[in-house]
Amino acid sequence: MIFLISRLARYAFRLAIVGLLALATAPAHAEYMGGGAISAPYNCSWPTGVEMTRARYIPGETADGFSHVTLNFAVGGLNTYTFRQDLTPSRQWRRGMGRAVWGEMYFMTRSPQVRVPRRHDAVFNALADMETSNDIRLRLRIRNFNGEAGCSVTVSLMLHRWD
Repeated sequence: MIFLISRLARYAFRLAIVGLLALATAPAHAEYMGGGAISAPYNCSWPTGVEMTRARYIPGETADGFSHVTLNFAVGGLNTYTFRQDLTPSRQWRRGMGRAVWGEMYFMTRSPQVRVPRRHDAVFNALADMETSNDIRLRLRIRNFNGEAGCSVTVSLMLHRWD
């Protein structure tokens, strides 16, 4: 019985942290919710294959100039990434800040970097205009994923305007 109570307390604590993180990145103008997959891991201890993820995206060009990406993993963790610029398609790597929840909340010691190969409207006929697009496809390549030095993954998301 004590074991069950301690498990419930841990679960409640994690849920509270996730709720606080969600409130900390409240949208100013546009917010997109959806999900997708994390794939093509390179030099990572996790993930080792394809992982599902739920996602939240706040584009910098409709908010305060900061782009926010939150990934919620089926295995129980959560990563949030913040970048001081728009996540428009480019070959450029952008440095950001990362936070994670894996049993407890911590700042990632290795700064994440992101490159955006694609950001299209849902039918791939144009670049997504964040003022008018209701459904977008977003593909990111993230270095130092989950705070692990040298780990890189591809994140492919389908997102719907939530606000």
